[in-house]
Amino acid sequence: MGAAESSLSEKVDEKGIKKEIGECPVVIYTKSECGYCKMAKDLLEKERINYKEHELGHLQREDPETYQKRVNGLVYITRHKTMPQVFICESFIGGFTELNKLAQEGKLKEEISRSNSSSIYWHHHSTFSNSRQEKPFAYAWLITSFIFCWCFLLTTESCSVLLDLLNSLAWTLDTNHQPFFVDLAFLIVCFIMVTIEQKIEENNYVENDDIFVTSNLEENKNNIFDGNNNDDVDSNNGGWNDNDDELFYLLKQNNCTIERVDGTKFGQDDFLTNYAYSKPLIITNIFDNSKKSYFQKSNLLANWSNFPVVLASANTYRRVIFCDFNNFKKNFSVETTFGVYLQKYLKPLDINIPANETFYLFGDIDREMWKPLLDQYKLPSWNLPGHESALSFGIAAVGTGVPFHFHGPGFAEVIFGAKYWFLSPFEKRPEWDPNVSTLQWMKEIFLNLPLEEKPLNCLLLPGELIYFPDKWWHATLNVKTSVFFSTFLSPTNNKINEIKGSRKDEF
Repeated sequence: MGAAESSLSEKVDEKGIKKEIGECPVVIYTKSECGYCKMAKDLLEKERINYKEHELGHLQREDPETYQKRVNGLVYITRHKTMPQVFICESFIGGFTELNKLAQEGKLKEEISRSNSSSIYWHHHSTFSNSRQEKPFAYAWLITSFIFCWCFLLTTESCSVLLDLLNSLAWTLDTNHQPFFVDLAFLIVCFIMVTIEQKIEENNYVENDDIFVTSNLEENKNNIFDGNNNDDVDSNNGGWNDNDDELFYLLKQNNCTIERVDGTKFGQDDFLTNYAYSKPLIITNIFDNSKKSYFQKSNLLANWSNFPVVLASANTYRRVIFCDFNNFKKNFSVETTFGVYLQKYLKPLDINIPANETFYLFGDIDREMWKPLLDQYKLPSWNLPGHESALSFGIAAVGTGVPFHFHGPGFAEVIFGAKYWFLSPFEKRPEWDPNVSTLQWMKEIFLNLPLEEKPLNCLLLPGELIYFPDKWWHATLNVKTSVFFSTFLSPTNNKINEIKGSRKDEF
């Protein structure tokens, strides 16, 4: 076991969580001060559903170390960081919103009873229904499902959908006919296949690149990016070389229309008086070279490959739509590991792919789990009175970006790569399609706009920091593969309610 993997296992109580969620058909994790947790419990009691609660608030006060392991274990299993977290028959369904949706649709009790009688759970065990069906029919469906799973073994998303289908088909099995053990053998083989695929993904083996990534830096330091991959190691760009400078040089020719100031001569008073509440600016000469080496591609792969991340769609209205088991899943996010993201998803964007089908990493990480990485970044020297900072980290391939949107004020910086920014005041709303990529909008709309109609725009390079005021429309386009940080400024005297579909990340 590698050093980083061992360190992770010491901080994550995955086994304890899996044991607890098997104690009762409905298990809910809560914190006493959480309003949504109380609403979820009230809903279950209103529906007269027995459940087991694990309240983590007291553990946080009495044993912070154990509390953190439990929380990390939940995040590792569910990829969700908010409370409550609800499990039905060992399957994570979400929080209060998803629970309430099932209840409003009259499907909550149906889901519990269905899960109790279901033949397969994705992660755990097999049970069988007692409905009598014709034996040839049962075998035909089971073998067909088995073949489908085999054909799509290397595609996690396909396996998920196919196994949901297999859940329904396996209900046709009858526990009372003689070849019961043959049926069971088929199901066990299916589980073995899926387990192998999951282990392959967890260890980040990518056939196309002939790279096997583990968490042990010493074991891999002589193997990563050797041979034919030497072109990928660029001392000036940390190994994030994308070999595609066409977009960079196309936009580099534009004149920057955002004011620029020298960070070595720019003070807090100047910032508050002239920019903080009125207009964006770019602050130059702020780069701390000591942090560059930490964010080189080989270093991040060696130390963070097996850590979970959530990739979000690159459209204006990012969201995750919850669907019950009777419908196909409509995902506006992808759950994976950091290593798989770098090797599988981090690719230049095809202009014909819409924004809602483009996924990349821009901030959806567990801040406690990723604290050693976030601590490498030095927060900007300028700030807004009465605001606190929230740090976000992301990596995006050339051509990706997010269409126009707005939120509170903040800063953004590129460690490696280059990012093009488009900004417009709130009252001057740009024209764009929320599901059209920034790349397509730039080539078809922006370049053809008269100069006086173009939004403010500028190329942001390493060593520069951009500031955007509250409620300014902005869109971004990564003109090189970029490693970036954003610092979001939120009022300290207001409670920020979680708004469905909102995004607190830099794009």
